[in-house]
Amino acid sequence: SGFDDDQIWVNQSTKPLINHIYNGKNENINISYEPLTNDDIYYNYRLHGSGTGSGGIGGINIFSTASLEKDYELSIPFYVVASAKMANGLGGQDTTSYIYKGYRVNRYRGPLGFYEIYSYHSQKKELEYTKYKQNFPFIGLPSERINYLNAPMPSTISSSSGVKASIKDYTYDDKSYMLNSKTLHQVYAKSVVGKMYDPDSTNLLVTQTDSKVLSEDHLGNIESQTQTTLDHTTDKTHKTTETYEYDNDTANWIIGKVTHNPRVYI
Repeated sequence: SGFDDDQIWVNQSTKPLINHIYNGKNENINISYEPLTNDDIYYNYRLHGSGTGSGGIGGINIFSTASLEKDYELSIPFYVVASAKMANGLGGQDTTSYIYKGYRVNRYRGPLGFYEIYSYHSQKKELEYTKYKQNFPFIGLPSERINYLNAPMPSTISSSSGVKASIKDYTYDDKSYMLNSKTLHQVYAKSVVGKMYDPDSTNLLVTQTDSKVLSEDHLGNIESQTQTTLDHTTDKTHKTTETYEYDNDTANWIIGKVTHNPRVYI
């Protein structure tokens, strides 16, 4: 640079990682970590050629590395939990292992989290698959969650398998509004649709839909919520609707105080 006194300093410090947790039941949880550069626990769609071009995942270009894109998928030496072990009371240990996919960073907003996370319980052979949203303002919120029984140990290159036990699909809404020329976002789960299956026959047993309506008071209060349950074995539907009225004292920051809460059963 032309200056003799220029110096470059390298930060060689490492952040501490929690290796053991003792919970209220006097149980010792042992945690191990691996970096995202380890292909055994992390899958990078872009590096494997499944995230570029106009297709990507789900038919959209969510993992493009084009110069005009604001989001980038990375494989960096960022440490994540690879497994957690805890005594099972029988002289052995229960192990929960994790696999991650699609870690993205936005050029302006920073980390967007993972696109998918697999959580596998080796003793019970139970697998939980969760897909997350990576678009603002819904960053980090689950979009889909599926639970499997009798599942094999997943890998970074395999898809979810096993006996499907339940599935949840999440739909969100953003009640954004302007305040002092700034946009404020109110994100909430507009509806959650859950389905439960018979593990023996794989037949759909119950579909439960939980929906909410957010009030227009810009305080995050729920105006109404409805739970609809369809029993597929009897083909009967049960519905419960609740509405809420509030006494909000914004001057003293006393908000969310319910004054009336009628409930209707159908």
